[in-house]
This record gives sequence, structure tokens and C-alpha cells, in this order.
Amino acid sequence: MLHLASGPRFLDASSYPMGFPHEHRIAFRPATGDVLVEIQLPLETIVPAARGYKYVRSRDETTAVPRPEKERKEIYSSVLAQVALRTVHEILAGDPDRVVNGIILNGRVKTIDRATGQEVSPCLVTLSASREQFGMLRLSQVDPAACLKGITRSSLPTLTTSNPSSPSSSST
Repeated sequence: MLHLASGPRFLDASSYPMGFPHEHRIAFRPATGDVLVEIQLPLETIVPAARGYKYVRSRDETTAVPRPEKERKEIYSSVLAQVALRTVHEILAGDPDRVVNGIILNGRVKTIDRATGQEVSPCLVTLSASREQFGMLRLSQVDPAACLKGITRSSLPTLTTSNPSSPSSSST
């Protein structure tokens, strides 16, 4: 169990847009000062398929302007990076006594394996960062996906399952 001043409840208080999952598991390793956190990430469908809408006067109807697939993937990668970086920031900010030395975060998405029809939870984002390393970031000035790629052991959607560390205790 994480034993920070405010406990793991600060992640419960995070506000996300409708459609975002709000599930996490968190554990603290007292011997190393590391927090292990596993978060649920939104599906790619969180990014609208339509870039916008236009009115066609001759047919008196509104039609969707499709968003290119490349753009959808870039936006989705940015969303995943923003959620991961925000989670790490919230954990470190929720530890005023500086008990936490580092964070290992795994971001998973619940989906259906198209080959088997079974529910799977692949890890799309994995990062490991020390408090010092993360503290040097100017989050308001970074590109989230580029920042995440620069942090140790980070990755963005390849839709392959890695073998990340897993928290042993949970809070949802």
C-alpha cells in the first residue's frame, strides 16, 4: 500500500473527460522508495473519427469531414503521454515529504483480442523515472509524446504487450 501523506486518494480525485477510464493500482516499495502504478488508458476511439463537419447547402445536410488515420494516431499517442505524465506528476505532488524516489508506471487498455475474441489488457505505455529526473521537466513547455519517449523505459502505442512490473496492492 502506498503510504504518502495524502494516501493514494489523490489519484481518485483526478478529473478526466467523459469516456476516460479512472482505474488504477498502486504500490510502494519501501526498500527502494519506488511507487509502482498501473493505470487504465482510454481506447483509441476516444479520438473522434471526424475532424469537423460541413454543411452541404445543395443537399441541405451536414456531413462529417474525416480525420486522417495518421492524425488520429498522433493525437492518441499524445493523449496517452499526457495521461502518463499527469499521473506521475500527481503522485510526486502528492508526496510533500519526498518519500517517493521514483515511479514505475504501466498504462494498459482494456480491449478485445480480434484473433481470439478474448478480453486482453495490453500495456501501451511503460515508463520509469526518478523524482530528480521528472522534477527537471518543464511540463508546460514539452510535447507530451516526445517527453515520454525521452524518459527512461518509455514507449508509445505499438499495441504489443510488454512485461512490465505490476503493483501488488490496488486502489480503484
